[in-house]
Amino acid sequence: MINGQVFDKKLPLERYEDVLGPPTRTIDAGPPAPVGHRNNRVHVFDSEGIYLTEHHASRLIESVNFVFDPAESPFPIERAFGGSLKVDGHLIRAGMPERDLDLARLTRDLPGEYSVKHENCWIGISAQGRRDSHGKRRKPRYVVRVSVCF
Repeated sequence: MINGQVFDKKLPLERYEDVLGPPTRTIDAGPPAPVGHRNNRVHVFDSEGIYLTEHHASRLIESVNFVFDPAESPFPIERAFGGSLKVDGHLIRAGMPERDLDLARLTRDLPGEYSVKHENCWIGISAQGRRDSHGKRRKPRYVVRVSVCF
């Protein structure tokens, strides 16, 4: 749910724009598509700390991504998500250490990568350690992104 509106399946961008307004920018993901084809697209909402991924063929939104650390986002985004986000009833917040996640309710997919299925959605939680002065990641890990995929 975003701002009181339920998003529980693949929907066109316009449904999100009704709630979030227009995206700050749209990025073609990956190298240029061959002639006559289209890339997947990423719609960035800088002021919200959210980006959406759109499938190239269906043109439907396949994931909603809440960015808690813009430095760790795979796409440039100006600010972190500052709203309230609950995953399976558990509050996720900025600066949240991995140890505060309800690990009993999550599946550990890889170190720092967790997931849970909820109705029509797959929800991924990414946690990464902060980098030291030499660029090496250090523990503890902190939640950097939550992705809700349809």
